[in-house]
Order: sequence, then C-alpha cells, then structure tokens
Amino acid sequence: MAEACANRPAVVTATLFADQLAQTQDGHSIKITTEQAVEIHEELITQGYIKKGKLTQKYFDEKKADSLQFGEVENLHSFIIKQLDKVFNPDAFKPANGRNKTEAHLVKDNFNKRVARVVAAHQYTYLL
Repeated sequence: MAEACANRPAVVTATLFADQLAQTQDGHSIKITTEQAVEIHEELITQGYIKKGKLTQKYFDEKKADSLQFGEVENLHSFIIKQLDKVFNPDAFKPANGRNKTEAHLVKDNFNKRVARVVAAHQYTYLL
C-alpha cells in the first residue's frame, strides 16, 4: 500500500492541473495551460475546497452529495474531480474505531466444517 501512495500528490497545487489533457462538458479536448491551471487552483480556494494545499471537509461533503460548484471553470467539472481524486487523502485510510461494540453471529455452516472442528479441538493457554 505504501508504494501505491508514494506516487500520489499530497497537496493540491496548480501543477496538478497544468499541461494535462482535459475534456470540457461540451466534449472538446483541450490542453490545460499554466494560466488555466492557476485559475482552477484559485477557484478551488475561493469555493473553500482547498486550505493550505489540502482538500477540505467541505469538498468531500459536497462531492458525496454531488453538489460541487467550480464557478468560472465549471466547464471542466469532471476533469477537476478526476485530478483531485489523485491527491492522497490520509483520512481515507484511517481504521475504524476498534472500541465500538459489535455483535458476533455464529454461522452454523462454517462451524460444522472440518477445519472449525480441528481448531476447536486445540486448547491454548497463555501465561502473562
């Protein structure tokens, strides 16, 4: 997993968008210039989707609700989301709260298998 995350950008900058081939909402393919990349980046800051180079909770909430608005660069909506999905989000890899109580359910089919009977036959004692 570390190798998969190593190549992903950790912060959002204009270079994330610069020199990329994008498709507009009307179907035209364009190459994003440095000026356009800066404009996209500034619009993300204006909308409150980036703070100090990191994606904000507002971005994730609105993405989940499918209500992202990119203002002046709305015609590049799908391209911007695709590029932002490349940014590493450490919150996506947080483990679940292990202190929450969960209820165990016995699956009788698994219990009747030979492997389960062999494991149940062994008893282990741990000394602390």
